[in-house]
Amino acid sequence: MCLSRIELICLISVLLGVLFFLVGANFYVSVVGWFGVFLFVGGVTVWFIFYVYCVLFKKSGQRQKA
Repeated sequence: MCLSRIELICLISVLLGVLFFLVGANFYVSVVGWFGVFLFVGGVTVWFIFYVYCVLFKKSGQRQKA
């Protein structure tokens, strides 16, 4: 499975968001927890927008660049 650069950045953002949320919840640091929530939501949102864009504007017969 080969991920594009944007998908890889979104995946890293989501994983860091989950990690920051868990660290913030464990050590009662609300700023870190909320930063994790925003990273998670932002990563999922950007991935979804990128996915919809690729589906709508993908030309048939051409390979998608990574």
